Amino acid sequence: LLNLLTRKYPGMRLRQVLFPGWEQFYCPGVEQMAFTALPSSIKYGGSWLRDELRFVFTLLSCRHFTVIGADVMDGRYDPVQILDTVKLCNLAIKSGVSVTILGFSFSDSPNPMALAALRKLDPRVVCLCRDAVSLERFQRLTQHPAELAADLAFNMKPKLEAPSAVKAAQWIKEQRDNGKRIIGLNANVLTVEGTGVDILQSYANELTKILEGNDDIVCLMLPHDLREGQSDYVTLKSIAERMHQSYKDRVYLVAPAFNAWDIKALAGTLDLVIAGRMHLVIGALAGT
Repeated sequence: LLNLLTRKYPGMRLRQVLFPGWEQFYCPGVEQMAFTALPSSIKYGGSWLRDELRFVFTLLSCRHFTVIGADVMDGRYDPVQILDTVKLCNLAIKSGVSVTILGFSFSDSPNPMALAALRKLDPRVVCLCRDAVSLERFQRLTQHPAELAADLAFNMKPKLEAPSAVKAAQWIKEQRDNGKRIIGLNANVLTVEGTGVDILQSYANELTKILEGNDDIVCLMLPHDLREGQSDYVTLKSIAERMHQSYKDRVYLVAPAFNAWDIKALAGTLDLVIAGRMHLVIGALAGT
């Protein structure tokens, strides 16, 4: 989102607020305010008091405070993060700055700590849910007003920039010229871990069956999330290595580094996309 805003509105002044441990999400070229301690982890005083004053001082020159909601607002990943988010949202409202929590999903069984915090969220904070089911759940469980909005990924313009993505697009063109149909495959650790069976081998076996029974089909492996510990690239590479040697030349794995708009551009050119990532599915809707 920050990359898109800086490209579309070069004169806009943006500041990114980061909690400890969030360094991987830093957007180059954007002013950064990094907290030295989590607001909910210590009592008022010390470093948090200094951070609070810095935050309020920063708000004095801001028109809006925006929170990326995504898939974390129900606290199932990290309930402490929601406590911190509510604290900052309420502080911004009290400082006279409008606040919006951008499109997010919400579980029917949110973390109790996170739910208690959200019930204390200032009613003037605009909450945008990215699907109707989440909207109903959020309003019912938190008693906080909310609105329905499309996921941010729908607004992202597909564009080929990264060399690895450009190279993959050339491979797609070559396959099209040879009369091939192209399926895209994405797999991630969220669907692999804790199953008790070798899901990676199962992926490899099923993909082999598809290629074996359809000479005109090739596969583009599309990683989407490269975060350490849950990289789609590592998962897809493991699947490719498990395939029978005779079919490996009909599989192309997109290698890092790339951006989300690169993958969206590639996904939109395929005949079929099988994915375990919601935002990749949204990207595929651009043209597939």
